[in-house]
Amino acid sequence: MKQLVKFRKGLSLIELIISITVISLAVFPLITLFMQSNYRTLEVESISMATFYAEELMEEIRSKSFDENSSSPWSGIPLGPETITLGLDQANLENNTDHNNWDDVDDYNGYVDFCNQQGVCGLTPSVYQRSVSVVYVELNGSSWQPAASPPTDFKQIKVLLSRTDGVFGGVDLDVLVSGY
Repeated sequence: MKQLVKFRKGLSLIELIISITVISLAVFPLITLFMQSNYRTLEVESISMATFYAEELMEEIRSKSFDENSSSPWSGIPLGPETITLGLDQANLENNTDHNNWDDVDDYNGYVDFCNQQGVCGLTPSVYQRSVSVVYVELNGSSWQPAASPPTDFKQIKVLLSRTDGVFGGVDLDVLVSGY
């Protein structure tokens, strides 16, 4: 009698090992790509939030008058809150902590505050740090330079916002305002 040999269809051990190797070689770059994508998403989201917080502070500053004096001669150096003059409420003196009572753009010179992920900004250290500098500037050729003999009719406001954990380099906004 003749015996029938049945052939089974399936994978041999060598074919299985080769399949696992090929799949593992393809999965590693995909995982790396996914991780980089997540990091870039965090970075873009952080830059977007930082830009919003910087623009928010810049708009607050730009809503103030150019100077304590309503016309030239402008107040001199140092720039910052004038602790001997009344603020916006015309009842309390300006001080270094209550920026809501500041009445002109140079009161913000040296101001630093922090913002958290939920958009609450204040003096408590948090994720985002905002700092402001205001200087008198003059046109020197084709570029604006710090004024050699302030005060001038122009002030440059810089708002720098960075993340305290270093996820990205920072957002820097510059605006030129005039006393005209």
